[in-house]
Amino acid sequence: MDEVKLKDDISVELDTLSTQERDTKAKQEEIRKEKVEISVNLATQAQTKAVIEGLQTQLLILEKDNLKWELLDKYIGNADGKKFATFAQGLTLSRLMALANRRLTDLSDRYLLDKPGEQEEDELMIVDLYMGKERRSVKTLSGGETFMISLSLALALSDLASKNIKLESLFIDEGFGTLDPETLDLALNTLEKLQQEAQKNIGIISHVESIKERIATQIRLERNNRGFSQIVIH
Repeated sequence: MDEVKLKDDISVELDTLSTQERDTKAKQEEIRKEKVEISVNLATQAQTKAVIEGLQTQLLILEKDNLKWELLDKYIGNADGKKFATFAQGLTLSRLMALANRRLTDLSDRYLLDKPGEQEEDELMIVDLYMGKERRSVKTLSGGETFMISLSLALALSDLASKNIKLESLFIDEGFGTLDPETLDLALNTLEKLQQEAQKNIGIISHVESIKERIATQIRLERNNRGFSQIVIH
């Protein structure tokens, strides 16, 4: 009985070991396949990484080459030239504002001209130095103040244009009737100073009687007793 039992135990043990061996070999085969799959993935990943690095290098080169075109697009825009025209006009307007403010300081110590900001819809703004540098539209100015601003801009345009061409004459049509005596005297002093310094012929078209006393040479349109008018030079 003992010998039979021993043989049975050995048979069972051999079956168990055989089963374990098959399981181990199956696991080894599974691990081998996983290893092969991982190796393939690593190789693919290395290739992909090399491709990405190559593309990044090309991208840096392209970005560097494209920088000049971005700058051209930023300041010039497309072929219609509208963006560049706006940019150039902005520079010209800034220069005009600087020249106008230089002239305006001779007429008033209260205001300065400035370009509108992004949230300001008016074409020109003034800075009121008497009101803590408050910004407001030029449309809020009185008639006399508007004339001073207009005169400053006219003189600034003359200064700006004189850089390229010689301007010998400047004509101002009306506007003096809106000025109080003190401001009128200041405006005429400014024009006389400009005439002396810049050697310009300045013509004033006005119906204000007090201006006649300040202007030596006058061209008058006088009505005769026959109902007609004639030009008379004084």
